[in-house]
Amino acid sequence: NDDRPPQFSAWTKAHRHYSNVPDVNLLEWSEAYRDWYCNFMPIWRVNYSRYNWPLHCAEGYEWDDVRKAGKNGLVLALVGLFWWHENLKPERKQEVGIDEENAARLEKELAEIVDDLAYALGAATTEPEGEEDED
Repeated sequence: NDDRPPQFSAWTKAHRHYSNVPDVNLLEWSEAYRDWYCNFMPIWRVNYSRYNWPLHCAEGYEWDDVRKAGKNGLVLALVGLFWWHENLKPERKQEVGIDEENAARLEKELAEIVDDLAYALGAATTEPEGEEDED
């Protein structure tokens, strides 16, 4: 089951060129990205928040699904945010038809997801107390 926005599949098939930023309809992209992002996060985060932001943040929960995501998880999350950011640049906003009111909302949403991903990355990469590596 691949719930990724279709732009990710096209980018992956095109050999993951990081400099290739597609023109995306940001109104559609923001919704598709958030849906995918919420499905990517542990279910306990989404169940509490029901796609409201910020997603639920708490100590002592499992992050195994996020840790296992590999190149199709965290990398895509970062790539998708980069595309979102690049498509909000003034010259691209005109090309993709985003007015100032929607641009302001999309910039706020982008900042919220960036903050949330920063939290998730920190939580997913921090060992729970007593479970440090024995190496």
